[in-house]
Amino acid sequence: MAADPGGGAASLGNPGRCVVRAPGAEIRLANRGDARRNLKNYAGASEDYSEAIRLAPANPGGWKGRGFIRMMTQDFKGSVADFDEAIKLDPTVPEYFDNRGLSYAEAKDYDRAIIDYNEAIRLSPKANFLTNRGDAYQAKGDLDRAIADYD
Repeated sequence: MAADPGGGAASLGNPGRCVVRAPGAEIRLANRGDARRNLKNYAGASEDYSEAIRLAPANPGGWKGRGFIRMMTQDFKGSVADFDEAIKLDPTVPEYFDNRGLSYAEAKDYDRAIIDYNEAIRLSPKANFLTNRGDAYQAKGDLDRAIADYD
């Protein structure tokens, strides 16, 4: 297989021929999507996550990855929809709620963001979830609650 110095499909095989048909292809596609996201190749990452979803719609990883890309590209409605799917598939992962909360916050829907941060905190009281909720409270002008989350 020839390497593709541009980082396109040929670098890991043609998704329509090699990667997609191999067992576990959806995991490799999601991993490649992660790598492309880290390179800020959001279009390529979105394609990989979408293909991972097509191959394994019951795997929340593709939904989470594409949701994050959509948030990064300011498609907040699409991002929320993808995180909705990830949450339906595995409602025990606090990061899915946190990421959906971030999407809501970016869209300035702070009340929904706070609801999601509350669930993330209930599942796992991590400092970054509290910080995100504090930021949402601050954006709403509820400074006492923001300060309590930052403490």
